[in-house]
Amino acid sequence: FKVNAQTTNISGVVNSYVSVSSLAFQSVVAPSSTGFVVGDKVLLIQMKGATIDTTNTSSFGTINSYNDAGNYEMLVISAILSNTITFSAPILRTYNVIGLVQLVKVPVYNNVNIIGVLTCSPWNGSTGGVLAFEATGNVSLNANIDVTGKGFLGGAKLSGQLGSCVGNTTGFKLPITSLLSTNKGEGITLIKPSFAKGLGALANGGGAGNDVNGGGAGGGNYGLGGHGGNSKCSSSPVSLCGGREGKNCAYSNSNNKIFLGGGG
Repeated sequence: FKVNAQTTNISGVVNSYVSVSSLAFQSVVAPSSTGFVVGDKVLLIQMKGATIDTTNTSSFGTINSYNDAGNYEMLVISAILSNTITFSAPILRTYNVIGLVQLVKVPVYNNVNIIGVLTCSPWNGSTGGVLAFEATGNVSLNANIDVTGKGFLGGAKLSGQLGSCVGNTTGFKLPITSLLSTNKGEGITLIKPSFAKGLGALANGGGAGNDVNGGGAGGGNYGLGGHGGNSKCSSSPVSLCGGREGKNCAYSNSNNKIFLGGGG
């Protein structure tokens, strides 16, 4: 792979991103190979794909299996033919494109000097949300590394749906069309219209607030997110109104997975 010599000044976005349409033994097919050339070091990573408990109970959102979510590896591009990108070594881990797999160009520097805010492209539902680079020498931090708000999306609020205390305080899963709740935060499981709203967490994505002004929960990652606050209606029990905290993700050297933090 290629290494930039001497000291390189960097800022802004240094990565390129492309979604992966299919995978073979030693290659991937992408919608486009623009931004990638032979010799590039790349990160192959699956963003989602975990399965969760989807019962309408307080167990909603419990991670039953990570499947291939969080799998990743570093590769070097050896050939590009149209939209097929081939690597110098076989792909070692398993991936499922249903779980949103992306390829990220990872620049390799000798000495690197961060002279302006270093960040990543925001997660757009298929690519982004990742900042990665390598340095064989020194890294000088003369500006911040900041990816605030660039990962999984928070649940969008809804205004003016209910005018009195007649909301649903117990729905852990509600359909996208429901006016009794708002949207859950994004996590490592795929969002489905049948449970896009309601109190239950979307794996590490925070659950939504129900009733009138019920608070949305915080997203989780290594630890749990925060529980959502009570609604404005005093008749609604505190334990029922706020969204359930985003679940924590299991990290270990044996599993060797990495995850975006859940949206609130």
